[in-house]
Amino acid sequence: MRRSIVMILVFDVNETLLDLSGLDDVFGDVFSLPDADGRSVREDWFTELLHQALVTTVTGPFVDFGTLAKSAMRVTAFRQNHELSEAHVEAVMQAVRTLPPHEDVVPALDRLAEASIPLVALSNGTPDALDAQLRNAGLTDRFDRIVSAQASGRLKPAAEPYLWVAEHLGVEPDELWMVAAHAWDTTGALRAGLRAAFVRRPGKHIAPVDSKPDVAGDTLVDVAEQLANVAE
Repeated sequence: MRRSIVMILVFDVNETLLDLSGLDDVFGDVFSLPDADGRSVREDWFTELLHQALVTTVTGPFVDFGTLAKSAMRVTAFRQNHELSEAHVEAVMQAVRTLPPHEDVVPALDRLAEASIPLVALSNGTPDALDAQLRNAGLTDRFDRIVSAQASGRLKPAAEPYLWVAEHLGVEPDELWMVAAHAWDTTGALRAGLRAAFVRRPGKHIAPVDSKPDVAGDTLVDVAEQLANVAE
């Protein structure tokens, strides 16, 4: 007998739902940049954060995302030849908790609500930071479950966070669809047995060595429409 297949969408948070450009002004202030233009430094910081997260996830031991974010700040300051105080670091960490959603997030989630698809948020962020981010963005009530990868003892794109969600929801991995603007995230999910939808935010792409997502679109609204059609 064939099992009844369900569909649950699992959303990445930073860059997929929340707009990191909301940090540009605080990075400009912290690094004393002309016209408070902190975009390039903010991008360098986030790239360094992802690098450190991947290294510690592969090699161990576990380090939480908040600690890694602060470590990446120190590396970024070194590259900029800039002295950072603890107050500077905390200013950025607090700003991370108040990021705005991308403009396409609310209409996309509205479309998925119309299709009655259960939604989960899965982020590498620490539980308290993740809760604050979604609450401040006005998105908490949009999700049936909010999960920090920290609960699994590893960070994405290791298999454990994705499989932790499947186990605790009582579903098979292939009944979960990872929705993300990072190819490393969709690839990690696919290789853990999930399905995946890729949001082509500006500058984001699928590399030749990445696993090909089941669905892809230029905006979250486009991706949501495709997923709603699959569910309906």
